[in-house]
Amino acid sequence: MPVDDNVRHGFASPRAAVGFALHAAALPYAALGSLWLCQVFLATVGEQNDALQRIAGNNVANRIARVRDSVIATIIGGWRQSFTAERAVMLGFRAVPDFDAIVKAHINDERGGMFVA
Repeated sequence: MPVDDNVRHGFASPRAAVGFALHAAALPYAALGSLWLCQVFLATVGEQNDALQRIAGNNVANRIARVRDSVIATIIGGWRQSFTAERAVMLGFRAVPDFDAIVKAHINDERGGMFVA
């Protein structure tokens, strides 16, 4: 993990991203306009790690090596860490409720519901 636990940014599971694309395809082009931000979930790195620990346990969460990388930290530090997507919500886009849901979706979709603890 090359950044600090307090770094916050937006996420959508691959499942949610596909849902965004399907939902957007069903909307009239004029309704989308310049919409570029669908509804995403905001989480800190610490919250991500906490979710992984809750869902997969300590053995899995402890596999994360915390090695700070100042170049990556500088790049990520330039990203917006807070935003809202009111227009996307108004158009019917929906985010995952929390990072636990993203971890569970990854385990189900990418690991066939299994992981080695």
